[in-house]
Amino acid sequence: MNPVSARPIDELQRVKRNVFCEHYEACLDIALFKGWRSFSCGHCANFSQAQKSCAEWQGDALCCGDLISVVFGLSIMPETDL
Repeated sequence: MNPVSARPIDELQRVKRNVFCEHYEACLDIALFKGWRSFSCGHCANFSQAQKSCAEWQGDALCCGDLISVVFGLSIMPETDL
């Protein structure tokens, strides 16, 4: 793992991040610990495809939804049976 600090930019497609790497969470922790506003995986040679079950991917998606609701002050309603 070797994330590098990156200047925040407005064009997301220009940010090189390997979010499906098994090391992504650890690299995100490094960036947060160092106080970086952004980081890049562009120079990393340690990419390793994350191996997760369907339930793990679904859990990650739910956590992302929770994060978005907190950051933007949204109230996300749980699914209900119709």
